[in-house]
Amino acid sequence: TLGNTYTLGNSLGKRMNPIAAGPIAGLNNGINYTTVRNFASKKHKRTMKLAKGFKGRGGKIFSAAIQRLEKSYQHAYVGRKLKKRRFKSTWIMRLNASLRMYGIRYGVFIEKWRKSDVIVNRKVMSELAEKEPFSFKSVVDVILKTSS
Repeated sequence: TLGNTYTLGNSLGKRMNPIAAGPIAGLNNGINYTTVRNFASKKHKRTMKLAKGFKGRGGKIFSAAIQRLEKSYQHAYVGRKLKKRRFKSTWIMRLNASLRMYGIRYGVFIEKWRKSDVIVNRKVMSELAEKEPFSFKSVVDVILKTSS
């Protein structure tokens, strides 16, 4: 429910609730009384809470907030896919740099890795390359021997 507000004869032209203004509406003792807008439903309240911090109308007007939230959900969905893609490219860069130290190209190594029976993913291999270089070298040697 929306509270009714009335403009009373105060000097600043503020909207005031006549009940809150006291028995003499013109004398407000320097206090500006304003009513707070209630939300039409829980859905409105939840939507506006989620849209808090958006620029311009997106964080203040319900209909604009819905549109901005839908767009933000789309960006979040795409962002989750991009995150996976970036991590995979990071692992590939780490592997390539580590393999180049041993004179092996990444593409050649992946081809031999697929032919071998070693079941380790790129994430684990890049962790080994970064934190356990000797273990990484031994896994690379096993892959190169078993692929031939």
